[in-house]
Amino acid sequence: AKTIPLRGIYQATNTNGNGFLLDAGMDDRSMFNDASSEYQVSSSVQIRDTSSPQYYRSQRWSPASFKYTLRGYSSSKTYEIKLGFAEIYRPTCLSGVGARVFHVKINGQFVELNLDVFAEKGCETALTKTYRAVPLGGNIEIE
Repeated sequence: AKTIPLRGIYQATNTNGNGFLLDAGMDDRSMFNDASSEYQVSSSVQIRDTSSPQYYRSQRWSPASFKYTLRGYSSSKTYEIKLGFAEIYRPTCLSGVGARVFHVKINGQFVELNLDVFAEKGCETALTKTYRAVPLGGNIEIE
């Protein structure tokens, strides 16, 4: 399968090998269906376990849930979705395991329950998780 990176948030790959680029990224507010906020760290912060650390130096957060809507996918194909995570917020890093735990859904189905990035990778280290999804009405929703 051909994989095309998309600004570090996600990668979408048609599992039949016909990958294509969806032009969206963290700065594209049309992806966010929420009132989430963004937090960034300095470019001097070293993010481990990635060749693209710049994509992990900002994060979205919200006390409630939020979601990304990826548009323009073929509903007749299955896609591989790679989500990138890193715990970069210093107070959470200092608090350690259990300080930030969350669930992940793709198209309304839980794909991660109680994900604790710090517990898996520690602070300022990239974590990539891979899932499969079939778009609903041409969209893939990640929340």
